[in-house]
Amino acid sequence: MSPNKRNVVIHTSLVLILTVSLLSCDNAYNAERAAEQYCECLRLNDGKNNFDKAGAICDAKLIAENRLFKLFAIDMRRSELDARILNATRDSVKEFMDLFTRYIDSHCCDYMFGCPQSNQETDSPFVTTWTYVTPSDFIHATLEIKPDYTFAYHGGGCDTYSKSNGTWSFQNNSIILISTKPVECYRTLEFGVNPN
Repeated sequence: MSPNKRNVVIHTSLVLILTVSLLSCDNAYNAERAAEQYCECLRLNDGKNNFDKAGAICDAKLIAENRLFKLFAIDMRRSELDARILNATRDSVKEFMDLFTRYIDSHCCDYMFGCPQSNQETDSPFVTTWTYVTPSDFIHATLEIKPDYTFAYHGGGCDTYSKSNGTWSFQNNSIILISTKPVECYRTLEFGVNPN
């Protein structure tokens, strides 16, 4: 083979490899496409009637197929793996999950617990702020059900704090709260006596 033909073959091969690499990269970072596939997975696995099972199946599928979702769902939740993630990668995961969660919240509610009735407000008797406080004031919780079909929860005790927000709906004489997946990763710090 002449040197010119060899250069053309090498050049063509490199262009093909780079094109395939860029296309596969695009799928790994395309939050909307990943969310579309997740919604479809929920639909196919009857997420509306059995969300726990469908969610577990779809989470596992997305963890296997999408690097950023795997980092969010597994690595960032385990301190020994989380410590190895570069800040630039962490920023990419946060951006991906923010876009992913927004898409899920606005397009997948039919395949989960149900969609809020609409953007209009309601006069439901559930719309109020519910508060729980122990007599010693060590444990407290507040759940605010808002008329725009959103909610905010926060609570805690001596050394703990938790919070959640999302949307709510009323079905079969029950109120259903659907928490929005957080885009930030919270750390859990262990305390107490270490038996080792």
